[in-house]
This record gives sequence, C-alpha cells and structure tokens, in this order.
Amino acid sequence: MFRKQVLTDKNIEDMKNNALDSRSSFLKRTIHNLKSNKPALIGGMVLLALIVIGFAAPLLAPHDPLEVETSNRLLSPSLQYPLGTDHMGRCILSRLMYATRTSLITALIILAGNLAIGIPLGLIAGYVGGKIDNLIMRVADIALTFPSSLILLAVIGIFGTNVIYMILVLTFLWWAPYARILRSLVIKLKEQDFVMAAEAAGRSKTYIAFKHIGLCSISPVIVLATLKISSIIMHVASYSFIGIGTQAPNADWGVMLSESREFIFTRPILIAWPAIVIVIVVLCLNIFGEGLKDALLPNTRMNANSSYKGD
Repeated sequence: MFRKQVLTDKNIEDMKNNALDSRSSFLKRTIHNLKSNKPALIGGMVLLALIVIGFAAPLLAPHDPLEVETSNRLLSPSLQYPLGTDHMGRCILSRLMYATRTSLITALIILAGNLAIGIPLGLIAGYVGGKIDNLIMRVADIALTFPSSLILLAVIGIFGTNVIYMILVLTFLWWAPYARILRSLVIKLKEQDFVMAAEAAGRSKTYIAFKHIGLCSISPVIVLATLKISSIIMHVASYSFIGIGTQAPNADWGVMLSESREFIFTRPILIAWPAIVIVIVVLCLNIFGEGLKDALLPNTRMNANSSYKGD
C-alpha cells in the first residue's frame, strides 16, 4: 500500500511537471499568436495607452477637471485648452482624462466582483455536483432572469442615487455567465487522469478544484471577461447619462454626454469628444477580445472555419 502511494505521488509530480511545461509552451504560443494578430495588437496598445492616461490623469491633466471659470465658457481649442472648454469653462481634455479613469475603474470593479463570485461558484458547482450544483445553477438562473436596469432603478428609488448601488447591483446580477461556462468546463476536466490521481493521493477537493482544474479552465473565462467588459463600460456610461451612476460634476463619460445634450446643435463638439472616446474603447476591447479568443482558444477558430467550409 505504501509503494502504491509513493508511485501515485510520483505520478502526480510527473503530471505536475508536464502541466507546467505545457502551460509554459501554451503561454509562449498565446503571446506569439497575439503578436501575429496586428488588429488585436493595435487594439491592445491603444487600450494600454488609454489605461495609462486614465490612471495618470492627476499627473497628465493640464487643469483641474472641476475648476469652473465662467469667463472661459465654450472656448475653441488652444494651447491652454487643447480640446477647448465646456459650458462651465472647464477643460475638456482634463475632464476626458479623469472620465477615463473613473469609467475604467468602475467597470473593472464590477468585472472583478463578477469574477470573484462566478469563478468559485462555477468551480464548486462543476466539481462537487449533486444538490449543490443544482442549487448554484438555480441561483444563477435567477440572477440571469432579473432585469438589471429595473432592479437598479428600484434600489435607487429606495436608497437614493449613489454609484456604489450601481456597482453592487451589477456585481450581484452579472456573475452567472462566468459560473456557467466554468461549470461546464470543470465537468469535463474532473474526469481527467491527473484529477483522479490527485484524488487518489488524498488531495482535498478544494485544492484540486482551485489548483488543478481551475488553472486548466481559466482561459475561456479570461476571453469572456475581455469581451464582457465593453458591455459593462456601455452600461456604466448609460446609467451615468440618465443620472443613476456617477454624479455631476464628477468627470465621467456618461456625465459629460448628459451635460452636453443641450449644446448638441450649437456646440456638437462637446458631445462628440466623450462619444469618440467611448467608441474607441469599446471597439478596441472587442478587437482585442477577439484576438485573445483566437490566441487562447485556437481550436474554436479552427472548428468554426471547418464548419464554414463544410457548409
């Protein structure tokens, strides 16, 4: 019995080393595929530049985004105000930089909350199975059924307007897709030899689920998160636009769009700047997400091409 246990541990160690080698080659292949995909590479670089600009806004912004100077209302672009000023004399470029920071941080917090809930529940549901699986999936179905906009309006109506309520509602209602996709992957992976070997060696279910199965099934979750964050950004901007997200005078893309509505005919450039930034961010996210999907999940692309040729 002792010899059998030693052999099992040795097999697990060999499998672990093979998995590390495979993971290393997989990472190199993914980076190579991303580098060879020019649109995804350009999209990623633009996103990185916008993220750096947003988070470095306090250092890069030429003016205070909340500084009101009525004598400088609606100025045209100049050296002092590169994109001009808005209806309250505030620097548009500075507000765009801070708005990028606010919008991205809000979207990333919501995404992080979705992953923090969805990943553990998906792993538990897929690996444990049985009644726990049914319970988690029924809760996920309920979360998918609730209309987030109506729930958010109800919460705002009861507790008042606050961006924290928006973050909480979207966090607790949008985790289900990650749990469902991870559950389906875990169900397939838990029958693999390395999982059975780890169980035979006496590893805990928690260790196996998070250490072995979780790392092997994380790629589709990363792809889904990359594609979903553009939708989160659009919703965050929309809610701020109608006044139930970030509140004026704080800089936010939705707030800037809302404040510029009355000047859409007389000064359309005011509404154009935040709209252009939103379009660029969402477009680059979608392009980069598609490239990341092709890099992390190349079999999906090959299967799609094979199906298309077969038709």
